[in-house]
Amino acid sequence: NSLNVLCIQDAQVVNVPEGFAQTCTKLIGVQLINAGVETLDKNAFKGLVNLREINMRHNKISCLPPELFRTVPNIGSLFMENNTVNALDRNLFRNLPRMGYINLSNNKIKYVPLLDFTGTALSIQLFIFLERNPVHAIKPDICDFLDSRPENLRDGYAVYLLDCFLVNSAQTSSISRSNCRTSMANNIQN
Repeated sequence: NSLNVLCIQDAQVVNVPEGFAQTCTKLIGVQLINAGVETLDKNAFKGLVNLREINMRHNKISCLPPELFRTVPNIGSLFMENNTVNALDRNLFRNLPRMGYINLSNNKIKYVPLLDFTGTALSIQLFIFLERNPVHAIKPDICDFLDSRPENLRDGYAVYLLDCFLVNSAQTSSISRSNCRTSMANNIQN
C-alpha cells in the first residue's frame, strides 16, 4: 500500500483489467512500458485518485476508452507514444484540472476532433504531441473555435494544433493550413 510508482517493463501484460492496482492507493505513477498491452478496461485506473502520471509507451494499444481518465482527476502527464491508437474521443481529456502533457506521437491517429478540455485549469500550459501520426483531417472549424474562445488559446493548445499542421504534413482540404497557422500564431502573440 506504500508503493508510489508501479513499473512493468518488457513483459506480456496484454490486458489491463478494471481496477488492476486499486489496492495501491498511494500510486502517483503507473509505467507499463513495452509491456505488450493491447487493451485497457475503461476502469483500469479505478481507485488510483493520487495518480499523476501514466506512461504506456511502446505497446499495442489501439483504443483509449472515452471514460479511461474519469477516475484519475489528478493526472498531469500521459505518455502513449509508439502504440496503435487510431482515434480520439473528443471528451477523453475532459475534467482533468492538472493535465498538462499528452504525448500521442507515433500512433495511427488519422482524424483530430475538437478536443474538449473543459475543466482543465487555465493556469496550466497544455502540450499535446501528435508527431508521426497519419493525420489527414483536423476538425474544420478549429481556427474559428480558437478565435472565439480565448480560454483555449493557451500556448500549449496552439502548439498542439501547430504541431498537427507543421509536423504531420496533413492533407486537409477542408481548411486552409496557412490561414489557420497565421491565425494561431497571431493569437499566441496576443
